[in-house]
Amino acid sequence: MLILQIKQAQCALADGRLDEAFEIANCAAVRQDRRGQELIGQLARALADRGESHLAAGRLAGALADCNKAEKLAGNLSTVAQLRTAICQVGNEKRHQDQQQGAKLAKAREHIDNGQLSAGEQILNEIGGDGGSADMLLAEAAGRRAELDAAVRRVQEAMDRGDLEEAINTMVRAGAARVENKKLADLAGQIRALAVQRIREAVNNGRIDRGEAIWRIMAPLANESPELQEVDRIIGQFRKAHKYIESGQLRSAAVVLRQLKTILPDADWLDKAVDDAEQAAGGLETLRSGPLAWVIPVDGESSGGNKTGLNEHEKLSTNKGSRDRGSSKQIAGEYPAGEALPGRFVIQVDGVGSFLVVRKRQVTIGPISSSGQADIGLVADPNLPMASIERSDEDYFIRSGKSLTVNNKPVTEKLLADGDSIALSARCRLKFYLPNAASATAKLAFSGAKLPRLDIRQAILLDREIIVGPSSSAHIRADRCSESLVLFLQDGQLLCRTNETINVDGRVQDRRIGLPMGKSVKIGEISMVLVEM
Repeated sequence: MLILQIKQAQCALADGRLDEAFEIANCAAVRQDRRGQELIGQLARALADRGESHLAAGRLAGALADCNKAEKLAGNLSTVAQLRTAICQVGNEKRHQDQQQGAKLAKAREHIDNGQLSAGEQILNEIGGDGGSADMLLAEAAGRRAELDAAVRRVQEAMDRGDLEEAINTMVRAGAARVENKKLADLAGQIRALAVQRIREAVNNGRIDRGEAIWRIMAPLANESPELQEVDRIIGQFRKAHKYIESGQLRSAAVVLRQLKTILPDADWLDKAVDDAEQAAGGLETLRSGPLAWVIPVDGESSGGNKTGLNEHEKLSTNKGSRDRGSSKQIAGEYPAGEALPGRFVIQVDGVGSFLVVRKRQVTIGPISSSGQADIGLVADPNLPMASIERSDEDYFIRSGKSLTVNNKPVTEKLLADGDSIALSARCRLKFYLPNAASATAKLAFSGAKLPRLDIRQAILLDREIIVGPSSSAHIRADRCSESLVLFLQDGQLLCRTNETINVDGRVQDRRIGLPMGKSVKIGEISMVLVEM
């Protein structure tokens, strides 16, 4: 039986059927026979020779399989050892080439994602078509280029018919701010110039709202344009003047308006605005120096001033609430003491959501597992950079010791604007909002990033007030409200300005007392609870 088995293996070897010969000869009985040992030596050399042929043809897997079979039959013969050394060398070179190609593909992908299509295509052409990832990326780049060409046509058509807003929106949708395309770059320059012209015309005609609307849609294409940065500063100065007027600081408003007149000489309406502000300031100062000084609040303490951008109906509600509370501290004495407001707390509004409120001027944001304790701790990678957002007057600045991105641009420090997108990492993103132009209170909305309390998806950076109402300018959007209410800081407490009755745990509460922590508060259609964080 053994002799027959050896003869079958010899016939298979002679016919070149090496795998069949291996299956027959690979047993202990054959190895123990003298003729079987001769057969194994011949078969091992034949397998090694075929393995070298596989290796020369680039069939690395076949060469390795034959090497393993030869080694299993005859042990570490010199021919087998040489074959394995050659296979390892070729394998290492292939892995190195694959790593290099992978790095090139990643770089090409990065260029294409960043809009640098030509640079990405150049790398892919150097790699050569492989029927796989490189060809797919080339097709993607070609598709992206076709989309950009179509966007160029749509933008040009919008510009030809004078539709600036449509041209801007088309550019933004095409991602033109981060695409290296000469035609789009030229059009973006034309759009920026036209936008600056339209904004200045609107402001000169007294339509600041129209100028600000154009600036807001133009902001993604600003691209550090000095002209648009100047426009942004001008609009910011108008906001400041408006805030001074609303808070009764008329002399300061006149100073700002006079400064604006020097850089907007064609805005004739500013002359009258400056005169009106100065006359109003003089009239108010006259009142304050007379018998009414006891009831007219000084600058910065106005309770009747419309600091929050309320409409006329809400102003009347505010005035009614002020009369309910009494004329002033000087006449009525100190307000009743309520519960002191903590530095961090949560407002839970029924049917709306939960909002983390932070009172500090400088707020740190980072992973809860990092060495430093963040004011807004995120459930995220502990290696994420720790960032801080600081309020300075009416402006917010973000700073970080490590690079983070704002609107897809790496920064370590930046002045934030309404709608800015901040990324601590690819998966940890948040949006910055200034919902109300008359309030310096800001809002952060988290995307990808999570707080330890999963019900909290937004944080409020409290300056003086929080507006709760049905409009988009509210810090807490509550559509069920018939009118806005204002939560505001006073003497370390959180009070509410509203013409609705304030109920705490089913009992009517004096408006002069701060809202308590941990109790059910109902104000009109709104029910909420304040919880210390």
